[in-house]
Amino acid sequence: MADKYWDPELGSDSNSGGSALAPVKSWNAANIGGGTFAPGDTLYMAAGTTYDAAANGRLAPVFSSSPTAVAPFKITTYGDPTLRGIVDGKGTRDIGVRPAVSIDQANGPRYVTVENIEAKRFTAHGISIAEVLDTGVTDANNTIRNCYVHHCTGINNAAINIYGQNIRVEDCIVEDVAGDGILFRGQGYCGRNTIRRVSNTGGGYGDGIQVDGAHGQTIVEYNDITRENTDKQALLVVGNNCIVRHNYIKGVSSGAGLLTIFQSQGNQVYGNVLVGTDGIYLLDATGVHYCFANIIVGTNPAETAQNSTGIDTGGTYVHQHQMHHNLVIGHQRGIYARNSYCRNNIVMNCGGTGIDTGVGAIVESNNLSWNNGTNFSGAPGTGSIQVDPKLVDPTRPWLGLKPGSPCQSAGAYIQG
Repeated sequence: MADKYWDPELGSDSNSGGSALAPVKSWNAANIGGGTFAPGDTLYMAAGTTYDAAANGRLAPVFSSSPTAVAPFKITTYGDPTLRGIVDGKGTRDIGVRPAVSIDQANGPRYVTVENIEAKRFTAHGISIAEVLDTGVTDANNTIRNCYVHHCTGINNAAINIYGQNIRVEDCIVEDVAGDGILFRGQGYCGRNTIRRVSNTGGGYGDGIQVDGAHGQTIVEYNDITRENTDKQALLVVGNNCIVRHNYIKGVSSGAGLLTIFQSQGNQVYGNVLVGTDGIYLLDATGVHYCFANIIVGTNPAETAQNSTGIDTGGTYVHQHQMHHNLVIGHQRGIYARNSYCRNNIVMNCGGTGIDTGVGAIVESNNLSWNNGTNFSGAPGTGSIQVDPKLVDPTRPWLGLKPGSPCQSAGAYIQG
């Protein structure tokens, strides 16, 4: 195991690279790209310096043998803790950081961490740790952490691209890209990321974060996503038994759902705050989803298109989704609850129908629907009311209730 220090601006190729006082300069110097890394090695890049990937190629270490759990590999920085190492493709290089896969063409690298790197101006991926076969099922244990990836133009790619099981993308910032912000294919953790200005112009990608879980069970939490593009999702989850919680999602334009759960089952969607024309879509599910305790604020209650719905169970297949304890304000349609359980929700100030049971809810009870164009599409259901819920501050909004609110002690007990 060895630490290797690299300063692409002020280093010297006559240095050993064995300490921060003797960093090498060229990526092709001994053991910096031109050589190989061993399991347990760490490559330290001088913080605040820039590597010219357009002239010198990808930042793509190769390994003498595969890193392991007890001897992982890491790319990180040294020096000023407030700065990242910069890898610049200048608009001509395809990928910025791409650990090599020559040791295992089928499955790609394992136990690799990339952190504290800024990757900018690439035509495909800023950072990619992925399997060559793109199956997303290998136990990879790779991590991308505290990276800033921006101005990538790969319309059918992703700024951050990671595949495999037990993978993590955390504390990253992605801005100004023309494909997906983060493409997370596999199973693991995707949290505390910030996504801005992701576009689908001219391409098939364009989601802020796409979680495409081969085996599901991914935790997606505390992400801050603003969708400025159209016809794509801010957050798209295609995986089973995922936990999607405590994300803040803002939609500047209408599209295909701010948070869409697509062709999957068993996902828990709770504690999210959504602000925009669109809401939560449970689309073409293959089984039951659980959607509870979300705050969903519409910005255009006069919008007549179906995409202005707070929670929508539409799609080809309709299952017995559980929709409870949600607050929906200011959409065209609040909750579309066909063939689903719909209890203890507050829906208000919607231009069309507050709670629409479509072809019928399995259980519809103890909901409050108030000041909508039509509060209920049919019978309100047992225990439902149509009065002002008396929120502490509906303009924020805040789910807290004022003393004397009619919602207090008015909910139904829900087993589990």
